[in-house]
Amino acid sequence: MNVVVYTIALQRHPSVLFIDVACSEMRGLQ
Repeated sequence: MNVVVYTIALQRHPSVLFIDVACSEMRGLQ
């Protein structure tokens, strides 16, 4: 994902980071 887009999204929606981490963990379990 584009770092700039991700940074803007993170500033607007802090929960985006939590969702991204959760998705990454789900992929790791699978």
